[in-house]
Amino acid sequence: MTDASGRTWLFVDKPPIFTNQVISPATPFPVAAGIRCEIAGRYQRDDGQAVVEVTTVDVDSLYGQHRFGVNADQLFD
Repeated sequence: MTDASGRTWLFVDKPPIFTNQVISPATPFPVAAGIRCEIAGRYQRDDGQAVVEVTTVDVDSLYGQHRFGVNADQLFD
């Protein structure tokens, strides 16, 4: 995942954490994926970009981080 400031974060876990698709050795990649999160806050950067502070659910980044600022357009239901 790339956060609102452009930093890339890595997450590793079993496929069901990231997708409802059945993943097998025959699955063509890339596949659509997401990370469940809860909204912790919102703010607007000086450049006008809307940023949403989120806390991940069920998984942390490889660095142990679980709270991120992401662009509002990165979120979906």
